[in-house]
Amino acid sequence: MTIQNRYSFNGSIEQLEELILKKNKNQTDIINKGSYKIHYAFSIGTLIIKNAPSVVDGINVNVLAKFKNANSLDVCLFTKIRPEHYFIAIGFTFISLGTLFFSDIILPKLFSIPVWICFHLWFHWILRAQEDTLVNNLEKELNLIRV
Repeated sequence: MTIQNRYSFNGSIEQLEELILKKNKNQTDIINKGSYKIHYAFSIGTLIIKNAPSVVDGINVNVLAKFKNANSLDVCLFTKIRPEHYFIAIGFTFISLGTLFFSDIILPKLFSIPVWICFHLWFHWILRAQEDTLVNNLEKELNLIRV
């Protein structure tokens, strides 16, 4: 449900931050020294345009850098569980219980499962593909070495 990739970076936190701010074309929030949140400007899966009002956060990847030794950092690129997964799970539960207990017609019962599968796959695959693309772009732009 989440991405959690570990890398090594040859350089200091300041050098990493400079690369994130200069080479990265996406909006970056500096949480604190060594911790960043990088957003895609536009999310196909959630139809969110950055800087427009929204309830959810859109596509983003968190970057956490920790000191390893004098010339190197441990860098973790990770995502969190998307709120859409919770929404779909709760919605499916209510719809399933409603059709199970309050409907004598079989069609809504059979219809709810494919609808849930379609929504779940949409939010999982489309959003995950965008998150993976953002992680791969960051890996190249920041010259990260996968560990």
